[in-house]
Amino acid sequence: MAGRAFCSIYFFLVKTPFLYDEDDGLGNNQEDYEAKILLGKGLDKFGYIGAEVGYRVRTGEPSDEYRYLLEYGFNVNENIYMRAKLDGILSAENADSSTSINAANLSNPLEFDSGKFELATGWNFDKNSSLAGFGIELTFTREIYGSNILQGNNIQFGITKVY
Repeated sequence: MAGRAFCSIYFFLVKTPFLYDEDDGLGNNQEDYEAKILLGKGLDKFGYIGAEVGYRVRTGEPSDEYRYLLEYGFNVNENIYMRAKLDGILSAENADSSTSINAANLSNPLEFDSGKFELATGWNFDKNSSLAGFGIELTFTREIYGSNILQGNNIQFGITKVY
């Protein structure tokens, strides 16, 4: 988001397990329907800020979910950038089962709350370089709150490309 640009994006997502084996499907073998609104604002030399809110309707046993995300990022210089993000899910507490734990798969509960904090830094190669448009990124993510989740830290290394 360059300058004082403002953006607003609305989207709808459908997730369905129809291509998976019914006896060995991923997740809880349900369909999800999700609507989200993303708002973002450029802050000139101070970077950008973004917010996302949404609701996910889940068929079958799992609880519906309220979803949110807050993000702030900026360029340190022409090559280095940094980003911080809070990504959260709150259960609507309407699972079909009286228990929120999925005994068949403890890492996939029917109801859960989750809050992740993410820090990322990246390097974009110079525009005059043979690697122009490419970059590298290092991301650290930590579960900072939640219930019925597996807590831990996550470190990712990625190669980026701007088209």
